[in-house]
Amino acid sequence: MGATIRRCIASLALLAMAVTAIQAQEPSSRLGFYASLGPSYGWASISCDQCASSPSRNGWGGFLKLGWTLSPNWQAGVEGNLWTKSEGGVRTRLEQFSAAAYFYPAAGSGFFVKGGAGLSGQEYHPSGSTVDYTGWSIGLLAGTGYDVRIAGDAYLTPLVNFYYGAPRSVESGNAGTVFTRSSFTVLEIGVGITWH
Repeated sequence: MGATIRRCIASLALLAMAVTAIQAQEPSSRLGFYASLGPSYGWASISCDQCASSPSRNGWGGFLKLGWTLSPNWQAGVEGNLWTKSEGGVRTRLEQFSAAAYFYPAAGSGFFVKGGAGLSGQEYHPSGSTVDYTGWSIGLLAGTGYDVRIAGDAYLTPLVNFYYGAPRSVESGNAGTVFTRSSFTVLEIGVGITWH
């Protein structure tokens, strides 16, 4: 957990430096519908009663968000996040589907913070198997980022996301409950293209 916290601090520091470097950019103009998508790279920690204690694992993922601008300071919408890794013949997928709110403290700035809640998923797919092991629960999302205008209504958005899920049990149709008291956290950094 200490390593994850250090990575989070380092990621936030990098984002802060990037924000400082682009403060002189043209002010943001947020109106109506918005959409954003892009790749991410992150670190996941998974725990359960049957899991061996292990450090966080790194993997690739991505995000997609859609919504509507409510005011110069607020946006609301839905967001999907995915982290995945293949290791030891098993592909792991951690997912978060959230209703989220985005707050821009300064109406003319691209800096934002966000929070949300929704459905969280934990999936395992062994190579060569037709059986998936899955667990779902309520999950939480938090993050921060900065929209940098690159052309017209298009923005480059570096960001940091954190999401948490606690499916409690991971099951398969054939084997029943496989893992109990399961939970996970994901910390990821990413960059996306955003349209306002």
